[in-house]
Amino acid sequence: MRMHRSASLLLVAIVSGLQPVPLSSQLSQPSPQFAPPFSLHLEVLSKANESDLRPFVENMYKTVKTRAMNTLPNSVLHGEQAVITIEFQVQKDGSLGHSAPLTIVGNSGKKALEKHAQAAIRSAAPFGPLPISSPAPLQLRLTFYYNTPPPES
Repeated sequence: MRMHRSASLLLVAIVSGLQPVPLSSQLSQPSPQFAPPFSLHLEVLSKANESDLRPFVENMYKTVKTRAMNTLPNSVLHGEQAVITIEFQVQKDGSLGHSAPLTIVGNSGKKALEKHAQAAIRSAAPFGPLPISSPAPLQLRLTFYYNTPPPES
């Protein structure tokens, strides 16, 4: 007898006494207890026209966040908390400033997470050229929130 996968899952649910829940409702309603282990906030410190920078900044944000999420340390997955703020410069060609390092602002006391944040930025660079109208170098600040909600704006 040939049975479709959904029918066999329903059968397992009935036999085991579980109430079947449509898959679509599981996907569309996130658990209220779930909080992502990581978030990121970006600030442009240089004076610049925000509308000109928006595509560049959005692309850089997505790239750094993806790199950070793909390499999250196990300690973060197990609940380690920290807030790491890094200031850095991006040159006209999108590369990181050679003379200005990735500077940790303050002291988080979490060296491994500081290194993770710096590595996420370095591995995401170069970011592509800055818009013609933007100042160079562009001074930026990225704040990495590990198992800590960012402050509400």
